[in-house]
Amino acid sequence: MKIRRRRNPQGPKPLVWRGYRNCDKCTRWRPVSDFTVYQTRTGYEQIKGICEPCKREAERLRYEALSPEEKRKKGIKANEQARKRRDNALHEIERLRKILDKQNKQLEKQWDKLERGRKILKVKHEESDVYVDVTPFRMWLLRQHRLLDYDTKALANAIGQNDARVNRWLQGYEWNGTGYDPSPVRSIHISTVDQIAVRIDDPGLLERLYPFVDV
Repeated sequence: MKIRRRRNPQGPKPLVWRGYRNCDKCTRWRPVSDFTVYQTRTGYEQIKGICEPCKREAERLRYEALSPEEKRKKGIKANEQARKRRDNALHEIERLRKILDKQNKQLEKQWDKLERGRKILKVKHEESDVYVDVTPFRMWLLRQHRLLDYDTKALANAIGQNDARVNRWLQGYEWNGTGYDPSPVRSIHISTVDQIAVRIDDPGLLERLYPFVDV
């Protein structure tokens, strides 16, 4: 009895052997699960003729026929093989443990990055009411205005702000709608400077303009 394995693009599936056959030694009618199934080099799967109970019985008789010295040597060999299997298992456990430790360290680094990000967001949220002197920012803005040929609209688009707001920063004053005198622009929101730095892809802008502000 032989069955050829069918090719499967998703990988071979193990065959489930069913049915019965006679053992070549005891001639008993046994289920196929009592026999050893092996695969040939050509891809066929075949069933060995002797059942597992007969193989165990033959092994027991061979062992009983051994002399005490041969039994002792066989026991030593079996113990040595068991020791090697145990050492190999321990070595594999240690290898997997090192891989797991390495993965845990990588996860800890990622977790630290996430925690630092959360702290930065928390600090920025807590400092949402922090204002700083507008003069360093205004000096920087005037330089950008000159580099863009004094095009206020282009400057506003570049830093992601509206024209009216940029005009107030450039002029240094604003009208609040009451009285006849303008109000000087003395401060700027720290988060606004940070947003502009992100918009123009200049992460060091905030530190250069306000080096003594802990952000």
